Amino acid sequence: MIKIVWVFVARPERVAEFEERYGSQGDWAKLFRRGHGYRGTEMWGSVESPGTYLVTDTWDSAEDFARFKERLGAEYAELDRECEALTVEERKVGVFTS
Repeated sequence: MIKIVWVFVARPERVAEFEERYGSQGDWAKLFRRGHGYRGTEMWGSVESPGTYLVTDTWDSAEDFARFKERLGAEYAELDRECEALTVEERKVGVFTS
């Protein structure tokens, strides 16, 4: 099992939309559910820095995520473009396993 970890800083005026689209029932999770091996998304908001979020996407394996991106890469890229306006910062922390 892997977790892909991201840190986002949402635009203050777009926080509600960011939370809706990136949360566990949002657009990203809906897209990921179309891929084999996807286990869920979690979003955590910072107590110390409002508007800053830690988002994790859990997959059975890195290979499952790679196959998902091969199959649905165009849709992934389009959603990424749509969501760019919601954030002032986006940083992939890394891919982790236990």
